[in-house]
Amino acid sequence: MNMWSGKINYYAPKALKQNVARYAPQFSGYSQQDSQEFMSFLLDGLHEDLNLIKQKPYMEKKDDDGVAEDSKLAAEQWDYYRKRNQSKIHDIFHGQIKSVVQCLECKTLGRTFDPICFLSLPLPNKKKIRVFKIEYVRLNGQIKYYYIKSNERGRMHNLLKDFCERFQPKPKNDTHEPMDAEDESTSNAANVNNQDDEQEEDLTLAPDYDGHQPKPELILPVEVYNHRIHLQYSDDALLTNILERDQIVFYEVPVSLKKENNDTILMPCLFRTADSLHQNFGLPIYLNIPRHKCTGKHIQDALQNSIGSFLPLPANNTSEKSLYTASCVFNQNYTQTTKPLASCLDDHIDFNRTNTTLVVDVSPAIVEKYEQEEKKRLDKDHLQPTSSTNNSGVQTRSQHKQSTTSLLDCFKYFTTKETLSDNDQWYCPKCKQLKNASKKIDLWLLPKVLIVQLKRFNYTRHYRDKIDLFIDCPIYDLDLSQFVLNPAEKANAKYDLIAVSNHMGGLGGGHYTAHAKNAHDQKWHTFDDSCVTDIDESNVISKSAYVLIYQQQQQQQPSSSSQSSQQLAKESPRKASARAAKTSS
Repeated sequence: MNMWSGKINYYAPKALKQNVARYAPQFSGYSQQDSQEFMSFLLDGLHEDLNLIKQKPYMEKKDDDGVAEDSKLAAEQWDYYRKRNQSKIHDIFHGQIKSVVQCLECKTLGRTFDPICFLSLPLPNKKKIRVFKIEYVRLNGQIKYYYIKSNERGRMHNLLKDFCERFQPKPKNDTHEPMDAEDESTSNAANVNNQDDEQEEDLTLAPDYDGHQPKPELILPVEVYNHRIHLQYSDDALLTNILERDQIVFYEVPVSLKKENNDTILMPCLFRTADSLHQNFGLPIYLNIPRHKCTGKHIQDALQNSIGSFLPLPANNTSEKSLYTASCVFNQNYTQTTKPLASCLDDHIDFNRTNTTLVVDVSPAIVEKYEQEEKKRLDKDHLQPTSSTNNSGVQTRSQHKQSTTSLLDCFKYFTTKETLSDNDQWYCPKCKQLKNASKKIDLWLLPKVLIVQLKRFNYTRHYRDKIDLFIDCPIYDLDLSQFVLNPAEKANAKYDLIAVSNHMGGLGGGHYTAHAKNAHDQKWHTFDDSCVTDIDESNVISKSAYVLIYQQQQQQQPSSSSQSSQQLAKESPRKASARAAKTSS
């Protein structure tokens, strides 16, 4: 009673925690535990302690014969559950969902109606978008910065695809063909994922756009460090390994990189100052030379054909001094050898045995002019608007007038038909073997208090992380009627928010707080360890929201016989017997 006495500012439920830890040792001590798991264990334990059915009868669950109507099959399976479970926890927190699995081969359906105490909603498969700064080097010598949005958890071939798609004219969708309900549901889920893509500018409308449309097979992605080729990316290279400071350069190449046994090979060529320091400058380039029977003369011809596109060389050189000199650097068996290109014009170069790079020493006058033009290019690119990400702490509902994702989007995603993976096949009663199948979930019976967990913690074979995505959750009038298949239950589909469990931090550690609404004065309070403060209603929902507790709105007395029968169906057999005895007397 100390908690409600009004004489203290806060109350620490140590006795409750100690008693829970007696039966669930994972909750002992002070290490961080999942608040949803704690609530689940607590409610399950209270339900078993308060369960009026002490001797649970054995109930054999009948298989779906495919003939019974949904309402009859749902009532039967709810009755099976009620004969083993009757408590106040059940009356308040338990509901029922419908699950339909369909064999993709013979189209056989399997229906089940399962009880629930929590709804764990996966967040829409929203990509973790990152903006990659790309320098694109074309064959004609044009170099330009581009800021490309791509899924950070993708691979290099995904980034190449996103880059090339930015040069495709965007279609104008003024008209839309009608779609059926299932397609519309899938489309709604997809629209949530594609909102970031729709915000990108059309590069084909740029003033300097010349109609060029790059292709992934004609682009060589590399990392440049200290004006040298540091790394060539494979198609499967993980984008998560690219750091913000890495210089990513896409080189347009003349021959498809997907073609096997090309007759030509790409040789890197870097530029240095022709002085005692020999400092690297500018971006390196690639020369396209013969793969077989290549001589120094082939390299010289390729250099002369390309260098004028990348260095500001005069059209006619009247000076006696050469504007540049080239040398071949051969690396073989950890031994490096450097030869002037002019001295090996007739030499045959075996690229299978040596790693060859061309180094070009450029006169100071050309270097100075190059750096001046480079500065102008960089200044021009920096004036272009760039996208940035907002990492400024917690975003609240009042700051999110137009949220990217709403709680209803999560329900749409949860109830969208999905195709099960090969590792999760279904035993088809008609095919008599495991088969690939689809699965669809809908709500059937709604609890008086609905507990919703937002599945923010993501686990895969390759990574583990927390999804810090703001979900716009309504404080009042959460209407779930569109997700409820039971016609008699749609009138009970409106909810108001009464509490939120928040998690700040990551997988390795963090901090929990809670917001709760006082039922007497309708004010919201924040519970942060021993600190209890008031909070404005508009700030209750943030991107830290993890578990949401909604209370069913009070309904008027049902007037139709169908609504009355539905309420009777949800009563326990003991209450039904008492009602019948009272009526007969």
